[in-house]
Amino acid sequence: MKKKALSVLSIFALTGSLLVGCSSTPAPQSSAPAPTPAPENAPAAEQQVQLEDSLIVSGNGATVEKLMKDEIFKKFNEKYPNVKLTYVSGVSTEIVAKVKAQQNAPQIDIAIIEGGEQEKGRLEGL
Repeated sequence: MKKKALSVLSIFALTGSLLVGCSSTPAPQSSAPAPTPAPENAPAAEQQVQLEDSLIVSGNGATVEKLMKDEIFKKFNEKYPNVKLTYVSGVSTEIVAKVKAQQNAPQIDIAIIEGGEQEKGRLEGL
């Protein structure tokens, strides 16, 4: 019972970090040129430019993946409906290896990994 409670608390702590990090971090720029806004004298509907954003989250599969997709992603998309969320599951060592391989062209925006692997990645500058 205690192990289950700690697992749930850990998931909520990581989820809170995910939501806080997403709301305060600017979205990564895509390689496509940004659309040019309409002139200032254009109608208001034409002046507002909406870019489609996406966020790739990587973390453990199974229970964590289900929780992220069924609960966290749904709540996130209620607040940010224009953000496409993608979940890439794997074990922590795989995720760190992927982040390291993608270091010059990152594809994973958020990695939810265990503490030991997290520290290893931090020390490697990931």
